[in-house]
Amino acid sequence: MNMRGNPDLDNTKMYMALGVYGYNTQNFGLQIMMQYMYGHDFTVNNFYREGPRIIQSWTSDADMSQFQSSASATYKPIKSLSLQLTAGYNLYAYSGYQNVKTHSPTLALNATYSISNVMLIAELNTPKKIMGGDLTRIKTPWIYSLAANYSIKNWKIEVGTHNPFTRHATYHFQSFNPIYNTDYKLISRNQSQSVYIKVAFNFDFGKKLQKSKLRRTEKNYLHQCSIVGIMAQHTPVRIENF
Repeated sequence: MNMRGNPDLDNTKMYMALGVYGYNTQNFGLQIMMQYMYGHDFTVNNFYREGPRIIQSWTSDADMSQFQSSASATYKPIKSLSLQLTAGYNLYAYSGYQNVKTHSPTLALNATYSISNVMLIAELNTPKKIMGGDLTRIKTPWIYSLAANYSIKNWKIEVGTHNPFTRHATYHFQSFNPIYNTDYKLISRNQSQSVYIKVAFNFDFGKKLQKSKLRRTEKNYLHQCSIVGIMAQHTPVRIENF
């Protein structure tokens, strides 16, 4: 396969509409988001034959539509516990040069529990489908994690794990071009089972001033800095094609 540029691409015209609604009380929060994007003369991958060869190039003879929506509810039954549920729906559609689309629901769960200086965190994300200008449909794997962090004075230590029961977190790639189509899977090293440790130290230096004094002088500053001292991660799998 050979790659070839296209100097005759048109400028893409993009339009977007976004709506957000929020409602909050002491123990409950709700946020709803809807977004629609439309691109005219959108640049996408283009394949064509030239004798025995397949040429990969780009064309702007396409229109793109994307719709994304989500509703997120947060509930705190007690002061130390927070539960969040987020559900959504995504649609990706391309027309003109090639008519393709993909869509999928999404669901995410998040829970945090605090005990004194310790915080426990659990997250879960269901698989979803996305599509970009290369017109390749990508299906993501299940993603879930557990973590615990401990804070004392300026120190913070966090221990966690990503996908502890999934040895091969697989991304599925599909394209449906009549000239050149693909169907393959990749194992993600970052999203497969792993364990990590983070150690961070935050420190202040400089002369601290009251707000009233800080407005009257530009000679003294309060500097804050965060340094990650140690970060270790163990991932027992490799990226592979199959």
